[in-house]
Amino acid sequence: MKTQIFKERYIPNVHAISLLLMLLLCLWLPLGLRFFLIL
Repeated sequence: MKTQIFKERYIPNVHAISLLLMLLLCLWLPLGLRFFLIL
């Protein structure tokens, strides 16, 4: 029972973190590419 509750609490956090990372990548990738091309 405890492990199930832990999983239910832990999985959404991981999903949110992965979504945040994807969002950051989408935001920073164009800037990074532009900077790389300028160099």
